[in-house]
Amino acid sequence: MKIEAGSLNLSQLTQVQKALQESKKQGEVISSNKTAEILEKIMHKNTFDTQKTLALDFDQPIGTSEKISPQKDNSVRLEICMSQEQYRELL
Repeated sequence: MKIEAGSLNLSQLTQVQKALQESKKQGEVISSNKTAEILEKIMHKNTFDTQKTLALDFDQPIGTSEKISPQKDNSVRLEICMSQEQYRELL
């Protein structure tokens, strides 16, 4: 099994499950063959690359949200979504 061999992990499977459920909500049925292809694509990938693969394969909309959370040390955690061009400019 792919999990036992370490080529897939539970976090990746959860992400795939969420993407499949979202597709189903939108009326799109993903075949078991396509699901198997996607699982093959994400094998041995880290979280970032898994999310990128799923976003492309499931044609997920581009997120435009931001999240600001207070931290116990009075700092603030900020999560934002930006284009690759914006990201390159930030670096």
